[in-house]
Amino acid sequence: MTVQDIVNKVLALFDETVFPTTTINKLIQFIDMGQKEISRIDNHTKIYTYSQVADSQSAENWAEVDMPDDFHSLKSVVKETVEGRYTYSKYRWVGTKTLLVSTMFDGSIYLEYEPLLEPLTSVTDSVVADSTTALALVYYAGSLLAPSEQPSLEPKFREEFEKLKFQLIKARPAETESIEDGTGLLWRFR
Repeated sequence: MTVQDIVNKVLALFDETVFPTTTINKLIQFIDMGQKEISRIDNHTKIYTYSQVADSQSAENWAEVDMPDDFHSLKSVVKETVEGRYTYSKYRWVGTKTLLVSTMFDGSIYLEYEPLLEPLTSVTDSVVADSTTALALVYYAGSLLAPSEQPSLEPKFREEFEKLKFQLIKARPAETESIEDGTGLLWRFR
């Protein structure tokens, strides 16, 4: 699906066939804003893995890890998991974007984080969305455009967006956790 597809659906909400270019540019910004808001609801995350073998021949130093381009700060980290062994200390954060790992660390660091979304800047940009999310983006953009086009439609569009947002929140599966006890039984919790 492209931004143009969503723009066309917003046009249909207003019973229009064409908007001026300035309005289309506003719509692109509104769709981008909606995509960011929905991604916060949707818990869209990625996992970054950093693995290393300890360098036992040298004194401990700290190596800076190159984080992915879509990693924006330590605040976006949802979960940190460390597996392995180490002799002194394993890793530390400097500021909000720099991860330093000890040369004595032997193992893997898994960071689950909320990635930066690519900004939408053109009607040809792609939007990855299921049908509910796409419709939510239509009503979100429509609700922001309505005050300047047809103010009486704004409450209706905002209400539709809120309903769809609630469906997106409700549709998320519960997280499960598995624990193996000492007897070999595997317990699953929700």
